[in-house]
Amino acid sequence: MRDLQREAARGPELPRLQRTTVTAYLLAIAAGVLYGLFVFNPHNAGQTLPYVLLVLAEIILLGNQIVMILTILAGDQGSNATEDRRVVQEARRQLLAKTWTPSIDVFVPTYGEPLEAIARTARAARDMRIEHRTIICDDANDPEVRRLAERIGVEYLRRDGNVGAKAGNINNALRHSEAEYFAIFDADHVPSANFLEVLIPHFVDQRVAFVQSPQSYSNVDNSPVAEASHESQRVFYDLICPGKDAYNSVFSVGTNVGYRRLAIDDVGGLYQDTKSEDIWTSIRVHQRGWSSVYLPTVLAEGLAPETVHQFLTQQFRWSRGAFEVLFQGRPWRLRGLTRDQRIQYIQPALHYLQSFAVLFFMLLPPLFLVFYIQPLRVTGVGWLLRYAPFWLLTQLAVYYQLGRLHGWSYAMALASVPVHIRAFFSALFRRKYNWVVTNRAGVIPSTVSYMAVQIGMVAIYLTAFGIGLIPLSSSFPTVISLGLCLLYAFALFVVLRQAFRDGRRTPSQTRSRTTAAPVEA
Repeated sequence: MRDLQREAARGPELPRLQRTTVTAYLLAIAAGVLYGLFVFNPHNAGQTLPYVLLVLAEIILLGNQIVMILTILAGDQGSNATEDRRVVQEARRQLLAKTWTPSIDVFVPTYGEPLEAIARTARAARDMRIEHRTIICDDANDPEVRRLAERIGVEYLRRDGNVGAKAGNINNALRHSEAEYFAIFDADHVPSANFLEVLIPHFVDQRVAFVQSPQSYSNVDNSPVAEASHESQRVFYDLICPGKDAYNSVFSVGTNVGYRRLAIDDVGGLYQDTKSEDIWTSIRVHQRGWSSVYLPTVLAEGLAPETVHQFLTQQFRWSRGAFEVLFQGRPWRLRGLTRDQRIQYIQPALHYLQSFAVLFFMLLPPLFLVFYIQPLRVTGVGWLLRYAPFWLLTQLAVYYQLGRLHGWSYAMALASVPVHIRAFFSALFRRKYNWVVTNRAGVIPSTVSYMAVQIGMVAIYLTAFGIGLIPLSSSFPTVISLGLCLLYAFALFVVLRQAFRDGRRTPSQTRSRTTAAPVEA
């Protein structure tokens, strides 16, 4: 455990990007512009409909990549301003010396999660340094959770019904709280002992509504799915969030976060009319002129999805929330937001919209091999020479900053494409959905029931590959298409194989999860 005085003197700082990373990103933007000029040139158009779809796909991909890169570069500010850090450090010194004693409540919302997970989180929350109350907010009215709270010495609060889901649960807790600040931890996110002493001093700035710390996972070695989830989260928290902080557009992710009570009261509590209460509440406080802070220091560790079903369930929830913001929130017209904040609240939906573009590119190889569909009237080498620099430089920049590229992350991203598309239409048509604790008794649904599309895509690739071999053509587009069919089929196959393995795990081998599964009405 870190020494208190050393922590007080230093405090967390936003990480600097490596020079090679910055250079790679700047070159990637230039390469992206050149590639865009090539694709959008009508003289290079092939068949009309495929070309139109290609242009739309490239707009989505290039647009998201450029916004992401600019966001990452905006976060390359190193540490916060010297004066700001000095003020925070002084507030931390006073907090540790107990000359500043703010009232703090810590909420652990639960709804049927495993008792051992709740106990682990509640104990850690109870044992955090700096005086505070710890309250288990039970939305399931479970007598076992009540007895657990009594046994470990924390407060217990239940409510009748669960209107507003997690947001309603927290709002109910706030009606029983008079604390100046409150923190929230999901039942499977275990805080470190120094969480409050690192986070609370940032509220010395009276404009700060909430302070968000990263999500990190302690079970990354338990399965390749958990490791893939961890790697994808690193891109968001290590690279993108510092840029969002620079634009004052960090959004709460609902756990490992601290709030100023006055700011939440100013917007009428956590937003309850959606299952994505965290990002909607963030929008509302930013509209009211409050600011947010992102801390790059890992102050709590949770559990990543360990099975394919859990991972895809989580992807549905996150993408559905992003699309709800796009369709219902319409960030581009919300009053009170700056231009940069509007862009940053559009960016999550733009990220998941990439799945439409990815699906188009995943279908192009079999369409070429079977029907000879070509969106561009250029040679395969000509296209590759223009696209490869942009793709390689983007991947190189991520590699420089994070130290690796993860194959399982790529495979899980491809497997998530149908899930994101389903979430898009679910949000577009405002289909209602409820939340059920996934794998509560260790039961995993049949792989065929939730991965039928991915199974069908593998069959399409293998069929197209066989057709493409008869007669075998040595043309570059044919070779590329055959290779891509094998690549996509292999990536989806390894995910499907893992899903079937997950299904064979016994209840004792399958950890109950806190991730909720959407059930559409």
